[in-house]
Amino acid sequence: MRKWFQKHLDGMCIGKASFSLFLSSKSLAKEQDHIEGFAPELAWVTKGGDKDLDVPVAIRPTSKVIMHLYYSSSL
Repeated sequence: MRKWFQKHLDGMCIGKASFSLFLSSKSLAKEQDHIEGFAPELAWVTKGGDKDLDVPVAIRPTSKVIMHLYYSSSL
C-alpha cells in the first residue's frame, strides 16, 4: 500500500515524513485536552529490556500531537 501511495505522491512535490511511535509525558501534556479521552487506553513503556527507563514514554494514540509539534515549528 505504501508503494502505491508513494508512486502517486511522487509527482505532487509532497515530501516524506516519519514520526516517532513514542511520546514523552511532557509532549503529551502540551495537548492535554486532546489526550484526555485517550488516557485510560494509553500504553506506557517503562522498561528497556530488563532495565527501568529513567523517563517512561507513551505509545502515541494518534498522530495529531507529534505532527502538530513538528509542523508548527517548521512552517
